[in-house]
Amino acid sequence: MDRRTQLSALVTVLAAGWGVWRAQSETWVCDDAFISFRYARNLVEGHGLVFNVGENVEGYTNFLWTLIVAAGMAVGLDPVAFSAVAGIAAYAGLIALLGLRRGGAWPIAALGVALHYHLQLYATSGLETMLFTLLVTASVLQAGRAETRNGWLGVGVLGALATLTRPEGAAVLLLCALSGRKKGAWALASSAAIGLPWVLWKLSFYGELLPNTWYAKGGSDWAYGLYYLKLYTQAYWPVMLGFVAAAVAAWRTRERLPLLILAVAGVLVLHIARVGDFMFTRFCLPFTPLLLVALEEALPKRLGPLWMALLGTAIVMSPYPDEVRSTGDQPEGLRGVVEEKDWYPERWVLEAERQGRVLAEKTEGLDLHAAYYGTQAMLVYHGRVKALEAHVGLTDYEVARMRPQEDARAGHGQKTNVGYLRSRGVDVIFNYRLQQNVNDLEVIDFGDGITGRLVVWRPELLVPLSERGVQVVNVPGYIDGYIAILDSFSDEQVEADFAFFEKFYFSVADDPERRQPFLDRLGR
Repeated sequence: MDRRTQLSALVTVLAAGWGVWRAQSETWVCDDAFISFRYARNLVEGHGLVFNVGENVEGYTNFLWTLIVAAGMAVGLDPVAFSAVAGIAAYAGLIALLGLRRGGAWPIAALGVALHYHLQLYATSGLETMLFTLLVTASVLQAGRAETRNGWLGVGVLGALATLTRPEGAAVLLLCALSGRKKGAWALASSAAIGLPWVLWKLSFYGELLPNTWYAKGGSDWAYGLYYLKLYTQAYWPVMLGFVAAAVAAWRTRERLPLLILAVAGVLVLHIARVGDFMFTRFCLPFTPLLLVALEEALPKRLGPLWMALLGTAIVMSPYPDEVRSTGDQPEGLRGVVEEKDWYPERWVLEAERQGRVLAEKTEGLDLHAAYYGTQAMLVYHGRVKALEAHVGLTDYEVARMRPQEDARAGHGQKTNVGYLRSRGVDVIFNYRLQQNVNDLEVIDFGDGITGRLVVWRPELLVPLSERGVQVVNVPGYIDGYIAILDSFSDEQVEADFAFFEKFYFSVADDPERRQPFLDRLGR
């Protein structure tokens, strides 16, 4: 091994060590990850890949990642800790892949990945981001050098795994296969051997090819998406120069790798421009290593150390859009784009676990149905209650297909109301990190500071909950008191109050004796 090869290997090892150290120091978990964790837990417990037992809705977009988390849970590992380790391992693998792909060449791309703050940040989070980034990068690099049948079979395997990790992987797989022309058929063959059984299982289990999340977040908002890309370009402009490098190399050499980098990164950018996202940089990370590879290929090799120093400094010193970050408890972001980690300091994650354990104990064996919103997936995971995702319907077939509101934050377009939640049998909305306008009859207090808003007063649920120490207003008794002084109220007041009682109590309680006095008074 010559001296430059030794130095290159040393730089790769140091870069990987630095990146892994930084990634573990930034370890965090996102609320959305608990959706996958709940699917994984239900699978391990024998209920299948479902969010609510008996409801076959594909509310995740990361099949392979969910299976990996389930494998960890099956041997008794905590999903939060296990997903962090798995994500950091994928991140270290990405740096190693880039650093060792050309023996002896200066590992410019590997160093760029190791110094990229948001690649470090999303090495954890509980999401599939880093696994997908690794598989996309590996697919493209393999397709860029594949010549033999076995090489193209490997492209298909990597592309299929990327597709199982996120649906966008299908576009990456197709572009990689097409780049091989006739030889690319081997890639399609090996990917079909993996992907076809998965597709057939999806159709039989969920009844649909596309995940439910496609409908929940599948709308187009080009202005929002372009704004999201603008923020990433502002923060990481040196990375985006890789588009120029790939375009120039593709025009000059017509080599497969720069053409493929340009095609894959371009398609991913178009996808982001169409849909946007609310987590700053997350969707841009899968194409970032490819653009760094394009820069590595374009820069003169003899000045490798200088380019590493310049590119590394530029990435570290790129201007950070402060408007996406907040130090408060409820970060606002700009136009809905936020630094997602700021929403989930450790104290809130621990509080969700604490509240969830109390809820699980209080509601064990009871058929409580909750609605949950953004930041509350971790609560219902630990609480083990039946739950409807009421913000965009990630895990709910009907909500996902509602028409999104205009000018809504990306990924938060659909909005349900209390009337709709009642029609779906929802009992309660928890107050965890949520401000609600609640009247006295709607208050439910589980103890230990855990409160919520009752959507309906269902006797078969609330009577046993009361016996377990959960505090609620005795609505039947309240109505008895109301009836006792019914004549003291005006017709308009009785009409309004009865409308509330009808929705809140009589719609779910078989109580004709208490309902009849209102009907008599109102002449119905």
